[in-house]
Amino acid sequence: MTRKYFTQLEKLRGKAIDIAFVPLDSRQGEYAFAGMESFFEYKEE
Repeated sequence: MTRKYFTQLEKLRGKAIDIAFVPLDSRQGEYAFAGMESFFEYKEE
């Protein structure tokens, strides 16, 4: 699942994004924000 998520993030690299829905799953405990943090890291590059 992680690999699929990062594959999709790669498609967004360099594109302007005004609105995004990013996964946040509180059931994942300490990793709940992992998807959101990864998204922001890709957008900063």
